[in-house]
Amino acid sequence: MLKKNNREESEEKQVHFKDIREYMPCIYYYVPPCPVCGSKNTGYYKRMTDDSGWTSKEGLKHGEIVRETTEVTDNNAFCEECGFEWSQQIKPIIISRKSRMDMMQEKGLLARLDAMKEQHTKEYEEYKKEHPFMARYKSKRL
Repeated sequence: MLKKNNREESEEKQVHFKDIREYMPCIYYYVPPCPVCGSKNTGYYKRMTDDSGWTSKEGLKHGEIVRETTEVTDNNAFCEECGFEWSQQIKPIIISRKSRMDMMQEKGLLARLDAMKEQHTKEYEEYKKEHPFMARYKSKRL
């Protein structure tokens, strides 16, 4: 049996950064499936901040369905399928990014996220037409 040289062995053992990143831990606020219909499309209410819509968008990016409200009541969890609301203690859990992406795929959040990005791109293109100087300034700063 021929022995491989050290370079070939090291190439086989190389781990790509993209692979490592998938398994890095991240915080996820888990809401269990709906107790009525069993749907996994569940989310939680969060108190509204000054920048309306920001919390919902950031939650969506992190795989969470978040609705902003002025006051969080006892029924702080909800189901998007049947509309049922219930009281649930929402605790953060630590999961891998790969697991979070799998959950997002199950809930159909990746399609929503793509639609949100398309909408943002359209709005930005319209903004650039209306304010050409600011669009150039922002693109140079990024």
